[in-house]
Formats: sequence, C-alpha cells, structure tokens
Amino acid sequence: MGAACVARRQGLTLLYRMKLVRLDSLKGTIYWTYRSWMEGTYIPNDLDSWTPIFNFDKGYVDADFEGNAKRWDFLAPFFRSHGYHLYHIDPQTKCAEAPASPSAPGFSSEPQDSYPYARRAWVEDAELTFPGLQAFKVWPARDANGREVFIRLVSGSVPTDELKIYQLLNSPEARKDPRNHTLPVLDFLRFDGLVFVVMPRWARSFDCDGWQEPFSKISELFDMAEIFLEGLTFLHEHRIAHRDITQQNTVMNLITGTKNTKPLHNMRAKGDVRHAYIDFDSSVLFSKNVDLHSVELGREMRVPCVYAGLVDGLCNPFKDDVRCLGLMLEQYVRHIEDQVPEIGNFFDWMVRSEDSFIPMAADTLQELRRIRGMIDNSILSQEPRWCQWRHGRNIPFVWDFHALQNSVKTLLSVPVLVSE
Repeated sequence: MGAACVARRQGLTLLYRMKLVRLDSLKGTIYWTYRSWMEGTYIPNDLDSWTPIFNFDKGYVDADFEGNAKRWDFLAPFFRSHGYHLYHIDPQTKCAEAPASPSAPGFSSEPQDSYPYARRAWVEDAELTFPGLQAFKVWPARDANGREVFIRLVSGSVPTDELKIYQLLNSPEARKDPRNHTLPVLDFLRFDGLVFVVMPRWARSFDCDGWQEPFSKISELFDMAEIFLEGLTFLHEHRIAHRDITQQNTVMNLITGTKNTKPLHNMRAKGDVRHAYIDFDSSVLFSKNVDLHSVELGREMRVPCVYAGLVDGLCNPFKDDVRCLGLMLEQYVRHIEDQVPEIGNFFDWMVRSEDSFIPMAADTLQELRRIRGMIDNSILSQEPRWCQWRHGRNIPFVWDFHALQNSVKTLLSVPVLVSE
C-alpha cells in the first residue's frame, strides 16, 4: 500500500473520530472541529446539558460553576470573531472581570452611549466586576467599542419558544412599536446548532434603595408602572405569556458601579429612562387566534407565583402575568397611597381578585391612566415620602447610599479590638 494511500486512510479515520462542529462557514467548521478534537472539549448542543441537576441539599457546587466557566472560555474565540470579548474568571477571587481590551468609556466620557446601550454611572473599569456568576446560560461581555453586553444561550438544535419570541420581538415591525418594552437583541449567533442572543447590559429597575437614587417624583413612579403595563399589553397582544415576571427580570438603561457610583441626576426623567422585560426562558408563545380570556395552561411554579400564594394546576397564564406584575409594582408604588389614595384599590383589584376576576393587562393599563389623569400636577411633582410598601406597611428609605459609603470607610479605618 502506497504512502499516499496510507495517509489518506489515516486522514479519513481521523475525520471519522472527530465530532463535526458545524458553523456557518466551511472554514469555521474545519477550525472548530479540529480544535474541539485537539483539546478534547465538546460543547453540548442541547440546552439541558448546560444546566447541572440541582442538588436540594447542597445547591450548585463550585465544580458546576467552574465547568461552566471553562465552557464559555472555550467559546471565547468564537465570540471574539464576532466582535464580543468575554469577561474572564479570576482564579483567586472567583470574580468575573472585564477584559483588559477594549476598555470601557466610563462615567466621565462624553457623549453617553445612545439607545439601546445603557447610560454609564460607574467611575472605574474594575467596578463592572461580577462577584459571582451563577447563571449557566448567560455571560457578560464587551463589544469592540467598549460597550457592555450580555450573551445568552436561548436555543439548541430544536428551536425553543424563547428563540421564537426573541425573533418575533426583534422583527422590524415589532421594533417600530413604541409599546415594545423588551430589551433589544443586537445579534443572533449560531454555533453547532446552538443559538445565542447578544443584548445590551442594563441594570435592574428597582435597586432604588441602594445602588441607585430613589424615585424623585410621584410622576416617575407612574411613568415606570405605565411602561411595564404597556409592555405587558404588547406581549399579550402578540400572545406571549412571560410567566416569570419578577424584579430580577426587569431592567433599566443604566449601569452602576460597585464602589464609586456616580448617580445620574434625574436618572428616571421621562424621555431619558427606559425600562424593559428580559428572560423569556419560561415564556410561551401561543398561536395568534388564542383567546386571552379563556386559555388554560399548567402553571409555571416559579418565584413570582409562589410569592403570590398560587398553587400548582391549570391557570390562565396571561392573568398570572398581570397578578405577578401587580405584586412587583405594588412593592415600589403603593407607598404613595397617602398622596394618591386611589392607588390602593388599584393594586387590590390587580393582585387580590379571584382568578376569574383578575383583569387583563390592557384593562389595568387603561385604569392606571384614568387614575393618573385625575391627579393634579402639584401632586405628581411631589417627592414620594416612602421607599417601598410591604405587607401593608410603608417602608422608609433604607439609606443614603453615599452616606453609607462614607460610614463604611470610617469603620474600616478604626482598629479592631480583639478580646482574649
């Protein structure tokens, strides 16, 4: 047998042993197939394999997170080829740190990035560090211009409702609708059957008693509530049931730092602030002809439904969305009841009605606008007297964040006395 024939057979044997990693280009397919084989690393292309089985005794362990970090690190060249530079895990601190290059503009840089990117309220690049990443299918990154983004795995080789929802919400027609209050997708990236979406990084909407400044006017609370009700009406019109509406799944167009935050004055001013829904991995996309009032589905027993005291079984997911949104908004809006008495009955109607009498999103939006229309501008321009409403009680502002920072610095400078 000739040397050429032997080499050909060896090459075919090698290819047979390799797991083919399919990308959009032949060059990419060859490179990633060879790299996966050489390093003995194969990225699973089904979603279930990305999330370890939860141990109710121990929770997720370090090995779970370390394995996940290695998987994202292996994919870093793929994302870099598309202009996205992943955060990396510091082996000592276990923190996810921003890439050294490209650098971020920072708070003092002007002009601020325009929509859909977040406004900047940090001072030093190091403040963007994540103390711990406990999401397996989401990873922070930075684009070639130094803007902060997140990359999220949304589908395997079999298209998920989550992928279909992102495609629907980011169609040109949907993006033109001003009621589309969902975080825009910047990019859809495909790797061997997996589909990732790239989205701008925004902060959570409701950190107003800590990292962000409080709402400065009652009108800002109405603006925020109206945005979320309008956004939910839009989702439901497109037959999307979110099924996981909670504080962690709403964001605003701002990124704060972890140490030297410089809050933007009038950070919630109408026209500047934007709020959005995120995280559709529990969501369901129904057909266009589904009746919002009569549809039934097995309830998704996530944190919002558990917190609402709901039980497992059949439900109308659109009404569950309204109830869960009402619970979320009530905590941050109902404290103005002594200034706007009608708001108490509004939330009782939205949250505490019997299942069959829970209103639809469009009805709650209409009622909120009716209430606002009855309020004098002198009331709307007032500063809220409280920060939150919980279990029938108004909660005062927890702290002045900058005063707290100074107090912590003072405490750290005092010698610690150790008793023997």
